[in-house]
Amino acid sequence: MLSTKINNFLLGFILVVSLSESASSPTKEPKLTQDIPGLFLNLRDILLQKTLNQDEIDINISRCAESIRIKCLELTTLTQSTEIFDVLLATLKIYINQILSIDQCRYIFSNQAFLETFSSLLSTKETLHLESIYENNPDYARTTFYRSFDLLSSPTIIDFLNGKYPDEFSPHISKICCLIIGYIWLIIQYIVIRKDDLQNQVPIIRLLLEYIDRKKQYWNETEMHDTLIYIIGFICTLANETMSVPSMIEAKCSDYILKWISMEDLELEFQRLSLHILHNIARHEKGVDALNSSNCINILKGFQQRVIKPNQDNNDALFAEIQLVYCMTLSLVSEPRENQEDLNSLRKILDQLMQAAVDCGQSVNNKSNGFHVSEPIVVLTKLCIHDDILKYVLTESSVENLKAKSR
Repeated sequence: MLSTKINNFLLGFILVVSLSESASSPTKEPKLTQDIPGLFLNLRDILLQKTLNQDEIDINISRCAESIRIKCLELTTLTQSTEIFDVLLATLKIYINQILSIDQCRYIFSNQAFLETFSSLLSTKETLHLESIYENNPDYARTTFYRSFDLLSSPTIIDFLNGKYPDEFSPHISKICCLIIGYIWLIIQYIVIRKDDLQNQVPIIRLLLEYIDRKKQYWNETEMHDTLIYIIGFICTLANETMSVPSMIEAKCSDYILKWISMEDLELEFQRLSLHILHNIARHEKGVDALNSSNCINILKGFQQRVIKPNQDNNDALFAEIQLVYCMTLSLVSEPRENQEDLNSLRKILDQLMQAAVDCGQSVNNKSNGFHVSEPIVVLTKLCIHDDILKYVLTESSVENLKAKSR
C-alpha cells in the first residue's frame, strides 16, 4: 500500500496545485478561483520556459510556489468540502494533461528540491472528510467515481502505464496514478456497482493489468513493490464487486491471474492477492465459465502441488490464508462431486470456513476479514454433499464464539 508519507505528500501537493476552477463560499470563492488558477497557470508558463533537461529550481518557480501556498491558506476558511474536492479534481486534470506532458519539465519532477517545495505545504491541506461526503451523498460519490476514472485515463498516465514515460521520471507519475486509484478505491465502499458501470473502463483496467504483468519481476524493489501491491489491491476490490466481473473478464483479468498463479518464481504475497482475485471472479457465473474455459482447475491443482502441499503443515498465517482461498476457489469452479478431498487434509480448512461464517454472521454488516457471510456458506454447502465432511462440520469442527450474539 502507499505509505503515509506518499499519501501526505500527494494530498498536500495536489491540494496546492488543484484550486483552479469550481465554487466555494460566496464571499471568498471568486477571489480564490481567480487568483489560484492564475498562479497555477503562471507556474505552467515558467516551466514552459525551462531549458530541456534543466532541473534547477529557480527563483521564479520558488516565488510562484510560495504565492500558491499563501493563497491556499485561505482554503481552511471554506466549508464546502465537495466544492474544494471538485476543484481538486478539475485542476489535477490540468496538472496531468498540461504540466506533466511538458517535455522540458520532466527533470523538474525528479528534482528533490521541487518535491520538498510542495511537501512543505502539507500544513495548508484541508481535511475533506471524503468518507462522510460519500456516505451522505451517493450521487456525488458516483459522479466522482467516473471523474476519477477519467483522470486515470489521461494520456500522460496511459503513456506511463504503457512504458512510454521515461523511467527516471516515472516515480512522480506513479504516485499521481496511485492517488487517483485511491480516490476510486474509497468511493467503491459507498456506491453500488451496477452492471455496466465499468464497461467504459475496460481499456484502463486492462492497461493496469498489463503494467502489473510487465513490472512483476521488480516486486522486491521497494518503490515498485508499493505501486504493484496498491494496483493489485485495487484490481481485487474491483473484482469483489460481482456486477463488475463481466467487465473484468473483458479486460482479460482472468487470463492474467491464471498466468500469474502458474508461475513458480513469483512471491507468495503476489500469488496470495492473485488467488483472492481469482476467487472473486469465480463467484460470478460468467467468471466460472471464463475460468474453466482457460483450464482453471488444472492450473489450481498445479498450484496446490507446487505451493500448498509442501507447506501444508506450515502454521504461518500467509499459508493458512492461501490454502483457504485456494479451497474456496476450487469449490466454486468445480462440480461438488468432482471436488473430493481427503477429510484429514480438509479439517483445518473446514474449521476456517465455519469460523469465517460465524464471524461474518455476528458482525453488523455480515462481513469479516474481507469475506461476506455468504462466501464461506456457499463453499460449505458445496463441500457438505460428502457425508464425512457434513458429519465433521456438524459434530466435530472447532469453532469459537458459536453461540449467537445479540446485535
